[in-house]
Amino acid sequence: MTNPNQATPRPPQHEVDPRVYLAAERTFLAWIRTGLALMAFGFLLARIEAPVHIVNSGDAPGVTPALPLWMGVALLAIGTVLLLCAAMQHRMALRALQANRFVGASLPGLPFALAMLLALAGAALVVHLLR
Repeated sequence: MTNPNQATPRPPQHEVDPRVYLAAERTFLAWIRTGLALMAFGFLLARIEAPVHIVNSGDAPGVTPALPLWMGVALLAIGTVLLLCAAMQHRMALRALQANRFVGASLPGLPFALAMLLALAGAALVVHLLR
């Protein structure tokens, strides 16, 4: 029978808590979901280009029917780069954990840059749809 007043033993300093590995795995999977969502949305935009061109043929001068295609390709590229960065970040985090080092964000500007790129893409689509 265990003593309720006794503190639970802590793992030795050289061992990393498994929850840290699981947190790194969850973060990696979240970035994968984000990258795949960007790629799927980019593919959808690229495929919409043809119907937009048919609808806008001659009716709206100045409208660039190729914008959804280029934005779709850009989102596909951003999603691909994001997946590569996430894989590199995850690998660096696992190596740091195995070496019992602090794991900080090695790509700290990535979420902010992604948010800004998506905001610009959204603004361009709004302008395109309002023309």
